Amino acid sequence: MQIQQKPPVSYIESHYSDPDLSNENLARMAMLSTCYYVRKFKEFRSATPHQFIQAVRIRSAKQKLSTTSLSIEEIAE
Repeated sequence: MQIQQKPPVSYIESHYSDPDLSNENLARMAMLSTCYYVRKFKEFRSATPHQFIQAVRIRSAKQKLSTTSLSIEEIAE
């Protein structure tokens, strides 16, 4: 079974602030083992799901820092 590129990416991009977002939980939602899920995700994105989540979070924080008056502490939450 192959995972599709768009659904996991879309899910991560819309749920990046969820503290429970992890390789394990994403694999569980896809009904795959964590190792297999991570390997397949990395084939599609050249990054592990965790690395992709971190990149999305950083991108969002950078955008908020430059376009809002929120403090760093507020954005970090």
